[in-house]
Amino acid sequence: MNSTLAGWLQFLLLVAALAACYVPLGNYIARIFTDKKHWRVERGIYRLTGIDPDADMRWTVYVRSILAFSLVSVLFVYLIERTQHWLFWAVGMANVTPDTAWNTAVSFTTNTNWQNYAGEATMGYLTQQGALMVQQFFSAAVGLAVAIAMIRGFTRSRTDRLGNFWVDVTRGIIRLLIPIAVVGAIILMAGGVIENLANYHTITTLAGGHQTIPGGTVASQEVIKDLGNNGGGWLNTNSAHPFENPNPFTNIFEIFLLLLIPFATPRAFGKMVGDNKQGYALVAAMVIIWAAAVGGISLFEAHLGTAGAGPQLAHGAYEGVETRFGPPGCSLFAGSTTVTSTGAVNCFHDSLTPFGGGIALFDIALGEIAPGGIGAGMYGILVLAMVTVFVAGLMVGRTPEYIGKKIRPAEMKYASLYFLTLPVVILTMSAIAIGTEWGQSAIFNPGPHGLTEIVYAYASQANNNGSAFAGLGTAAPFYQITGGITMLLGRFAPEIFALGLAGSLARQAPTPASAGTLDTRTPLFVGMLVGVILILVGLTYFPALALGVFAEGLH
Repeated sequence: MNSTLAGWLQFLLLVAALAACYVPLGNYIARIFTDKKHWRVERGIYRLTGIDPDADMRWTVYVRSILAFSLVSVLFVYLIERTQHWLFWAVGMANVTPDTAWNTAVSFTTNTNWQNYAGEATMGYLTQQGALMVQQFFSAAVGLAVAIAMIRGFTRSRTDRLGNFWVDVTRGIIRLLIPIAVVGAIILMAGGVIENLANYHTITTLAGGHQTIPGGTVASQEVIKDLGNNGGGWLNTNSAHPFENPNPFTNIFEIFLLLLIPFATPRAFGKMVGDNKQGYALVAAMVIIWAAAVGGISLFEAHLGTAGAGPQLAHGAYEGVETRFGPPGCSLFAGSTTVTSTGAVNCFHDSLTPFGGGIALFDIALGEIAPGGIGAGMYGILVLAMVTVFVAGLMVGRTPEYIGKKIRPAEMKYASLYFLTLPVVILTMSAIAIGTEWGQSAIFNPGPHGLTEIVYAYASQANNNGSAFAGLGTAAPFYQITGGITMLLGRFAPEIFALGLAGSLARQAPTPASAGTLDTRTPLFVGMLVGVILILVGLTYFPALALGVFAEGLH
């Protein structure tokens, strides 16, 4: 079987598996957050933490709860990292340096999982499990909670309440993430992913050298790494390492995990607003962009080869590609991990062809809404859907409406702030890095590729992706500090604006559909939504793409 056919079969198998899970999982997610009853274990958590599960929060209180929860999370992870040498299960690791501890604590709290360190050589078992893995559950649940609160903005009227953050997070973890993670971890272990607490072993190689073989509870972290769209691996080479991703089966299963919940969430949206066709329209737009991303990267990696190597090199660009998966497996993983906020990798994105890497960068710049990160993709595409409806309303001269709510100036201000935040943060930080000696000193690849590496780094951090082009010295203090700031702004500013928009929608009375209402369940709307997304992002980042990706690719 040739590699092209194998790639097509993998893609079709993945589409079939996701389609089979769309309805049942989406319906289940909707039931989780509309159920009036609390499970016994949940009631125990509420009593232990002093939470009133029946309290309904204004959007401002919801925001304060998120910020307080995240602040405690950052401090807790930072403390564990800075004291791990004196704690148990340190497996010989020293305490993490202050700048790396800061960057990592922010990274895992914001669902970014940006890693400026080699996991197996820096973090002890307790740090990996008790700090980083815990945050992979927490940060995923926070993103999902924000999406659910925004959906309530459409389903509620004449109220300023969006639900209870603590209940939403607890249910997301207890009822959704943990059950799937347990099953997924067992499947990964059966596929060969390691799961142990063994000490590291040093062996002598046939050439007379020495190699250290790490251990770790890799399978249990690997599953939530992908399921929660986190991306932070136990090992330095992430899903290119055979301990994390041993074979083609585990490779396709990990891609399935990172797409599973984001693609099912539009179904939950349709169920909660009482119109399943609304969910179908959003997921159709997501699928179109995802398929285009995977297809584009596959095309450039299969047919352009590496610079100076002719049109093909062993049926594709193999530099930086794990030979167990080849260019098709690399392209499918790269396209999927960058349209979500996962950031896990099974090949080096820095080794992708210029246009293949450019598509990965463009995927991240989209705001990761196709299907995006867990929760974040849902509230992101809802904001862009409202922008699309607003644009359509301007064309026909009518007040735009979406899911029974008018899109007034107040809503558009929140939507505009949501969309403008990330480009401002990304391009400002990139300009500072390029224009200062601190930033320039860590650029190892001058020219267009170096520019692309910088823009990719800040785009990845601001959009909470976490993947990187490896030719940039982001372990330098300048990039550690500015990267942490970028991740905080990129995570919480959009969430604040999304919740403010949800609160504004919830205060409205429902607006009945009229002859002038745009039907947002049709292929026309899907096409308009995709067009608005591509045009907004294309115009925003075109100068950076032209000076970096296009200049390198056309050279």
